[in-house]
Amino acid sequence: MGVINVLEREIPFYRGKDALTRIEELKKSALVFIILSSTILTVILGAISLIDHEYQIVLFLVAILLSMEAFISFYETIFQSNRQFKLWGLLVVITSAADLILKLFLVKHFGLNGVLVSMIMTAFFTI
Repeated sequence: MGVINVLEREIPFYRGKDALTRIEELKKSALVFIILSSTILTVILGAISLIDHEYQIVLFLVAILLSMEAFISFYETIFQSNRQFKLWGLLVVITSAADLILKLFLVKHFGLNGVLVSMIMTAFFTI
């Protein structure tokens, strides 16, 4: 919904103005928004999964994955905004390697659920 994009633009702007308290307010506001929106989305997908039992596990896994991806995007933006490109690049490389290995193993044995579980495990590792 644009919260991450606002951080990308506003943190360097306020850092240039030396308004560190405003930067912390932006970070806290974005984190609260991410927590609330992912919680609402998880509840909605959880309710849908109770109605449609055929896709119950998949919807549950997707809800978890979406929540974790929101947190990852938040922290990647913080790394980028704080000019910690070396740490961010190392994180991306390690995460990509772990994701590839997990997907190769889990997809072979569990199909679509293996893809979702590998993405969740990679997201957990990243966080």
